[in-house]
Amino acid sequence: MKQNLPHALLDGNWKHLSDNATDISLHDHYITKFIQDDNDIILVFEEGFFIDKTHPENNTGEHQFSTSSAIILKEGNLISSEERIMDGKDSPSHSIHEGLLFTDGYKDMLVGYHTWSPQKQIFGIVAFLETPSLCLDLRFHCSKVIICWNEFAHGEWVDRWHEQWKTER
Repeated sequence: MKQNLPHALLDGNWKHLSDNATDISLHDHYITKFIQDDNDIILVFEEGFFIDKTHPENNTGEHQFSTSSAIILKEGNLISSEERIMDGKDSPSHSIHEGLLFTDGYKDMLVGYHTWSPQKQIFGIVAFLETPSLCLDLRFHCSKVIICWNEFAHGEWVDRWHEQWKTER
């Protein structure tokens, strides 16, 4: 099912394409949309994510934030999902149907962390919806993960973050 893809996600116009999903951080960044395009699943990060200074596509020598970005899970399938309320009690969890991910109900998810196991071809995300008490644990099987972005974010808040990071190290 082909959709109108934002930011020309699959047209090859990305300046940076990488299969290195370990030298990035999605922590505290928002997945603004899930898109299913033929056999691929695309996670859209309209406000970007963190690119570590060790990432091969980051030649600045500094940790950076990207502008609008995407993660493409080639031949992606949701293999497990768990939605649960984090209320300090032993609340039951519920599975969600893969089709629901592609609705507006599952957008603007704040990522806690991600994992990628190339050997097992498993990409995982733990994220929070609208309230910190609703947590989603998603696992996808995919043949490859492609990280896409165009530019590094610039501006006063990025500069302040860099300075704070340097003083904390």
